[in-house]
Amino acid sequence: MTDSFRIVGSLAAAGPAAVAAVAFRDGEGRLLLQLRDAFPDVVYGGYWGLFGGAVDAGETVLAAAVRETEEELGLALPPTAFCPVAQTVSTLPDRARLHFFRVDVVIAPSDIRLGEGAGFAFFTLDQVRALRLVPTLRRVLEADVGL
Repeated sequence: MTDSFRIVGSLAAAGPAAVAAVAFRDGEGRLLLQLRDAFPDVVYGGYWGLFGGAVDAGETVLAAAVRETEEELGLALPPTAFCPVAQTVSTLPDRARLHFFRVDVVIAPSDIRLGEGAGFAFFTLDQVRALRLVPTLRRVLEADVGL
């Protein structure tokens, strides 16, 4: 892993919170997305997004990506599998700094034990464009950062 994230937009207004998001692909090159729970307390409930979550106090962004992958997908991957791709600021009021990683380990639906979210699916990039995506993910995908 290198520490080079491509900056998408300005980081000037970033708040203190940090989030790690991880992009996976299947053997056909389709992107794995999580359907977010449609509960009132879930931000962007019912939208499609990447797996990941908040960086805990004292935790690195990479450690959060590894932890969230295991918690949400049941996949125990080494830190070296995570490639930094992009960094941007959330459009939410907390203005969290979002760190996007790509994992080049090919996974299949049978490898996944869903631990969070309403569901998951693999989509081609053409299909992704038509989905109701978390806005920040759409902005990062449009920047063509190599997710």
